[in-house]
Amino acid sequence: MLIFIAALFCVVVFILLYLLLRVSVAGKNKEYVPIPAWVSSPQMNQDMSVEEELSKPLHQRLLLPLWEKISLVVGRMTPKAIYSMFDEKLNAAGGFRGMSTDTFLLVWVLIAFVMVMGFGFAASMIFRLPAVKVFSAGLLGLAVTLILPLVVLNHLIRSRRNAMQKSLPGILDLIYVSVQAGLSFDGALAKVVEKMRGPLVEECARMLQEIRVGVTRRNALKNLSDRCQIQDISLFTAALIQADQLGVSVAQVLKVQAANVRKKRQLTIRELALQAPVKMLIPLVFFIFPTLFIVLLGPAVITISNSLLNR
Repeated sequence: MLIFIAALFCVVVFILLYLLLRVSVAGKNKEYVPIPAWVSSPQMNQDMSVEEELSKPLHQRLLLPLWEKISLVVGRMTPKAIYSMFDEKLNAAGGFRGMSTDTFLLVWVLIAFVMVMGFGFAASMIFRLPAVKVFSAGLLGLAVTLILPLVVLNHLIRSRRNAMQKSLPGILDLIYVSVQAGLSFDGALAKVVEKMRGPLVEECARMLQEIRVGVTRRNALKNLSDRCQIQDISLFTAALIQADQLGVSVAQVLKVQAANVRKKRQLTIRELALQAPVKMLIPLVFFIFPTLFIVLLGPAVITISNSLLNR
């Protein structure tokens, strides 16, 4: 039984790693150039489609479609509240290696299965624990798997929001300069998307696409604020919405908002600088002071101990 569990564990780990590698490189296929209708016939098109399908690698013909179907099934079986939570977190984190919510949940389920089997296998084969403790080790692996994706997503969300916070003053300055130069607000956003990079620029590009497909500027700004969930961006979008309603100059609003954001950032940096000495006390007390005491007082302690022993 233990040999069967070990073999099953190895097979699952191999399949999981193989599918993850294939999914990560999916979508890099060559572009398909259609054949003109006057040089093709239905039978020829059918033969060529079959030949083209057979010419694809095995993972594109079999594994990737199977992976997508299983991920859809896992997504449908997931409770709606959990699915919505992970969907919101993935959107706030800017995605996770291009995975959809269904794919992320499937990977989560597979990792949970592997962790349960791995902890149980280690408890039974390596530590020779009884069945009750093996079951407890499996539950421990399941708990670790349940917590780990949330920790990773929360870390990605914090990092992305910090990057947005840092890039906001520069983006506001570029929008203000572009508007002052005669461009419209949409043209200024297009200039930001063209000249800059970063998560906030990606959100601006998404807002610009929404405006181009017919969404009102007010709703697009509200969607930007809801996606970012940063106080400075919320204040910026609220000021633009109010300026649009009251007919105030957008350039003046951008100038005031850019100045406020820069001042707030300077105050934040000054606050962090003032916190640095307090944070340095921990390594100073526990790592630097003991070393200094050993170097300075060590020879004296050795000399005193030798003199006392000689007496």
